[in-house]
Amino acid sequence: MTGGQQLFINRALPVLRRDARVLGVALGGSYGNREAMDEFSGLDFVVAVNPADMDDVRASMGELAALLGPLLACFPAVHIHMPDLLICMYDDPIIHVDLDFVPADAVLARADQLVVLHERDGAMTALADAAATARFGATVRVAADASLLWHDCVRF
Repeated sequence: MTGGQQLFINRALPVLRRDARVLGVALGGSYGNREAMDEFSGLDFVVAVNPADMDDVRASMGELAALLGPLLACFPAVHIHMPDLLICMYDDPIIHVDLDFVPADAVLARADQLVVLHERDGAMTALADAAATARFGATVRVAADASLLWHDCVRF
C-alpha cells in the first residue's frame, strides 16, 4: 500500500464514522489481498448503511463523497446496474475510489474478501460471522452430499 492510499483511508474513515447512518466500513478488492495491491490500485470501500437510511444515503451519496477529500469527479455506476456504487476520483493524492453503499443486511451477499475498518456495535463482525457460518455450512453439506453420491455409485 502506498502512502497516498493510506492517507486517503486516514482522512475518509473519521468522516464515515461520524455519520450515524453508517453501521460499518470495510475495504474490499485488492486491499483484501495486500499482495495484489500496488501503487495503481484504487480503494474499494463498502459502506454498510442502516437499511432504514438507504433512501437518504442514496440521495446524498455525492455530498458524502465530497466530504472524504478533494473530489475531482464522481458518478453512480448505473452503466453496470449498480446505482448505489459511486465511482470517484480524488486529488491530493490522485486516487480512484469506489464507494459502495449497501444496506447492512446485504453485506453478506458480497463475494469479495472484506477487511473491516470500522463497525458500530459489532454490526460488521456479526455479519461476517453469519456469512462464514453460512459458507462453512454449505461446504459441509456439499461434501456430505458428494460423499453419499460417491458411496452410492461405488456400491453398484
